[in-house]
Amino acid sequence: MIKLSYVQSKIDQLNLLKQMTTEERTIAELVLIVNEYITFRYKIANGCYHNAIFVREYLYKNFNIRVDIVVGWASSVEIGHLFSHAWIEYHGKKTDPILWGACGVTGDYSGNFLIHDQIYQRGAVNFIYQKDLTEKQLNEIKKLIGTNADFRESINSQFELNKFFNKLVADRDEMKKYDDTLEPLLNYESMARMVKNYLYG
Repeated sequence: MIKLSYVQSKIDQLNLLKQMTTEERTIAELVLIVNEYITFRYKIANGCYHNAIFVREYLYKNFNIRVDIVVGWASSVEIGHLFSHAWIEYHGKKTDPILWGACGVTGDYSGNFLIHDQIYQRGAVNFIYQKDLTEKQLNEIKKLIGTNADFRESINSQFELNKFFNKLVADRDEMKKYDDTLEPLLNYESMARMVKNYLYG
């Protein structure tokens, strides 16, 4: 388990401490550190994917904890459209801090900060998560693509992101190539150093 003080006190706010396994608590603590001190601070582009990839790799390399990355879709009635999104799951329980601090694709609508399917911070709206789109959704998208040029450009970019990162997270060689393209401050080794400096520095 990661030994902390400030972050542990934030975890205790969940009132779920007694229900968490050591592994679940370690995942929760790491996610809080990464988001508060790296992802939001540096306003990382494609933050949901970047965050999920780093958390998965760090947990495995340092704690031998395996989490799954899900590259899927999110939507809400309030924003009125789908967008590609990534989160992590451990034993089927979702952890997603990104939509809580989201901007841009979600406009002014923040989502819930989820830790193991529990709401750690409540957002303005409840997002719906999907691994795959339904046939009905795909048919509706096809209709809109044919009639709305702005929507066509937007949704096509989301499909490209979804396809790219689904392929990426399934292949560690491809992840290494992707990591090499990132600015030095935000590649895996730099982020790992920032986490370790926070923990042990």
